[in-house]
Amino acid sequence: MKTLFSFGAGWVRDRNKTRVLGSLDELARKGSLLTALLTWVGPWPGKWLSVEIDWLTNRVVDDDREIFVMGPTGRVSHHFPGDRPNPRPPVEEEIDAVDGVMRSGDFMDMRLIGEHLYACGMARQVYRREGAKWVRADQGTVLPPGSRDVVGFTSIDGLSEQDFYAVGFEGEVWRCFRGAWTQTDSVTNVVLQSVRVVSKDRVYACGQNGVLLRGTGNRWKVLDTQPIDEDELWSMQVFKGDLYLASETAIYKLDKDEVPRAVDTKLGKKLTHRHLHAADGVMWSFGVKDLLLTEDGKTWRDVTFGSKQYKPKP
Repeated sequence: MKTLFSFGAGWVRDRNKTRVLGSLDELARKGSLLTALLTWVGPWPGKWLSVEIDWLTNRVVDDDREIFVMGPTGRVSHHFPGDRPNPRPPVEEEIDAVDGVMRSGDFMDMRLIGEHLYACGMARQVYRREGAKWVRADQGTVLPPGSRDVVGFTSIDGLSEQDFYAVGFEGEVWRCFRGAWTQTDSVTNVVLQSVRVVSKDRVYACGQNGVLLRGTGNRWKVLDTQPIDEDELWSMQVFKGDLYLASETAIYKLDKDEVPRAVDTKLGKKLTHRHLHAADGVMWSFGVKDLLLTEDGKTWRDVTFGSKQYKPKP
């Protein structure tokens, strides 16, 4: 059955619980910003639960006992499902309201790095959540107020708070090493949409025109992606030791020569993709119209949230 929803980013907490953001197409056409925080509860075939958020959202992180949902304006909805059977009601936070600085543009990504949540966005903004407050972590990157330069971070990732990366517009790659930000020499000028740190000496970044970079520190190279050079890559995920990449219409896996090869989901129809996330031995693909999961990268299941499973409040 064709879904009446459109989906955004998602987060796999474990093999029996996954979160994804969605919006009802009919309401969106009428100008509504209502978002549903959808939760798939396994085991297979599982069931779907939903919670409404009355504003536009673009990222979700499930930190075991807490869920954080962010919107592009820097609004954050903080949920406490781990407090069952009597969970506290969600509370709202504002990322950029802590120091009175006017917002410098949309927030694009939110990621758990080490013990803290980080959020990044336009004008090379970076914030770190400490306690219930968001503090600036962008000294040396953020543009001064009033700047008209169109730059910004679209993605942030790292294995440790002592060493992590942010990428974005104009092919920019920045590294935060022991609290100090430095910009690496650019090897491309296209927008980079995602960065994933695989190990301390292996980092990947991908983006427009199928561009895929590999490097660490200030040493980067453009990998051969000729098979997909017309496809914009939006996300990456390491799963079962392999690096997977997603565009709007396909999933790819790097072969032993680091060349991306299309993955056949064997579901027999055109599918949408965009965001990938994995945990606890499962990986999900979150597309605008399709939600898929796999346990081995070969056999895929369609778990798309159906149109009869959700009724918006009047």
